[in-house]
Parts: sequence; C-alpha cells; structure tokens
Amino acid sequence: MATLQSPGVSVTVIDESIYAPSGSGTVPLIVTATRQNKLNEQGELASGTLPEQGDSLTLVTSRNDLVSRFGKPQFKVNNGTVIHGDETNEYGLHAAWRVLNQTNQAYILNANIDLEQLEPMINEPTKPVASGTHWFDISRSNFGLFMYNTTTSAWEEAEVDIINSMESVQQVNGVAQPKDTIGVNGDFAAVTVQTPMVVYEKVGGTWIMLGAEPVPAVTSSSLHIPAFQHVVLMVLVP
Repeated sequence: MATLQSPGVSVTVIDESIYAPSGSGTVPLIVTATRQNKLNEQGELASGTLPEQGDSLTLVTSRNDLVSRFGKPQFKVNNGTVIHGDETNEYGLHAAWRVLNQTNQAYILNANIDLEQLEPMINEPTKPVASGTHWFDISRSNFGLFMYNTTTSAWEEAEVDIINSMESVQQVNGVAQPKDTIGVNGDFAAVTVQTPMVVYEKVGGTWIMLGAEPVPAVTSSSLHIPAFQHVVLMVLVP
C-alpha cells in the first residue's frame, strides 16, 4: 500500500487475470486450384498438380516443400502488370505460401480442375469425338459411286448426274425419281430434291432405285454370284 505524505486517496490495482495454458498449434487447411502438370523450379513435374492427385489432401512442411509439390503460384500478367481478380490466378497457392512463412505445416487440398482450360483460345473448342467414330485418310481415298466390273475384277468409278430440280423429277409412290425422258440406259442419277437422297440407274428406259432390283438366290458358300453383271457401292473405297 502506498504511503501518503499528505491527505489524499490511495488506489491499489490487483491483477486477478486467469490465462488458459497454450495448446498445440492448429494446422491450417487451404483449398487451392492450379494448372495441371505444372513444372517446379527443378524443371520436373510438380507431383501435386498431376490429374490423378486432384482432390487429394497433402501435408506440406515448408515453402520449399510447397513449390516442389505444386510449383510457384502463377498469376495472369499483362504487360508486366498483374491482373487482379482473374479466374486463373492461383490465389489459394499464394495463401499457402504466405501461411508457411508463419508456420511449418499446412494441409493443401488441390481441386481436380485445370485452370489452364479457362484461358481463351483462338480456335473454337469442340467436344470429344463420339465413340465409334472412324477417321479416313482423304488424301489416299476415293469417294463417290463405284461399279464392280466382273470382266476386269475391278471397281470402276461411275459418273453420277445430280438432279436438284423439281422439274426434272416425277413422283412414284411418294418418292421423287428422275423423269424417264432424262438420260440413257446405264446412266446414274442422284436425286437431291428430297431427303434422304436416292440414287437411280436407268435400265431399259426406266429409272430404277439402287438396291431395289431383285436379288438372286445365293447358293455358293463362297458368295460368288455369276448372275451379277455389276454391283454398285455408295461407300468410301480406300
């Protein structure tokens, strides 16, 4: 207690604060999103950015460990100026970098997305090719209508007239076919005034739809049909 030298007021402050003992430190969890298949400073693939590591929890113990696993944080830059707020900026990774300046542990949960896919492209994006799609080498392929010559045992390309005018067709059972006054026997014509397109051959002065001719019975196991004088294909012949 203070000793007064003259009349006055004596004030005593007693500190009765109670403090809880400090517990073990909390390890932060940081959710990030980065470009996939990044390179670290050693020029190696950053393991944490591999697609198969997406949505996996990783414990890092230092800044060096962080950039080795996930590469350096990348930000969109235009003429030397960082574009803040760009959706491709790796803010989560930068937050982890800052945290590891104060602590020696952090959990990183890197989302299974590729920020590189958010970059604009000059070429129009396309969806994946449908299953079962076939690719042909058009530089070594022939397209059109071919007739098999049983004498030479070879496919021969046939000329096809395109009929795209209603004045040149007649309706037969609701199907447009060339008028009989057009062409000569042996000619081929494709009628395009209706869908699907139909191809005809002129036989005996009449246009006959390909595939509509009577098919002789097949008795040979080798499928050799001597009765055929020609067979017509509407497919690609490599």
